[in-house]
Amino acid sequence: MLKDLLKIKGKDKLETAENFLILLLFVCSISLSFFIGIAGVIPKGWPVVGIMMSSFFIFISIISLVVIWIIREV
Repeated sequence: MLKDLLKIKGKDKLETAENFLILLLFVCSISLSFFIGIAGVIPKGWPVVGIMMSSFFIFISIISLVVIWIIREV
């Protein structure tokens, strides 16, 4: 069951990229929540860097998903 949920390979390259970016978005969202929780205890240092990196990867994956969806529609 979990293997079917984590299936990244799609019918074409765009679908594979879309699946990968959705998985990246999910993983980065979980790590962002984790680092925000840690930042409540340790307000400076690695948790803050983790928050910034997770936010950056979430931003990049969302922009990439929008670009892929635009390419598909055109």
